[in-house]
Amino acid sequence: SLVALVKRLAPPAQERGAAVLVSVPGFTGDIVSVAARGGADGVHLDRADEEALRDLRGRLRDGRILGTGGVLGSRNAAMVAGETGVDYLMVGGLFPDGVAPDAEEVRERAAWWAEIFETPCIAVATSAEDVAALVLTGSEFVGLESALWLDDPEGVRAAQAQLDRAR
Repeated sequence: SLVALVKRLAPPAQERGAAVLVSVPGFTGDIVSVAARGGADGVHLDRADEEALRDLRGRLRDGRILGTGGVLGSRNAAMVAGETGVDYLMVGGLFPDGVAPDAEEVRERAAWWAEIFETPCIAVATSAEDVAALVLTGSEFVGLESALWLDDPEGVRAAQAQLDRAR
């Protein structure tokens, strides 16, 4: 079951200081229950509407994290998500069809959010070359799309080199 999987995977990550969030696109069950019963730190939903985010914020207890992403469509969608009480907003990353959003649009949206809002921003790089530019947006975090590191260990080294150059 999903709860059993979270119970198995969460402790080793949490012991190393990582937050474990449950994110399952297309899942129709109770994701809050899965996170709570599995010992996860919270949940992440992509392209969630305002009602769903407000419902989750009200149901997540004990300081559990609520994050969202997939809001590149409009600045208004990002602001509405922020107003629901999310703990972070993520921009970038691959679309469900595996296509990457325009890198300039990700940079622009991350810089806009980081400059105006207090809610932390995660800007996701889909290539190692994007890392330095995303660092310069002022985002609190830069994420690496899994396509960067799952198939090629050199992807992480290339991203680290870009990060070092940006400092």
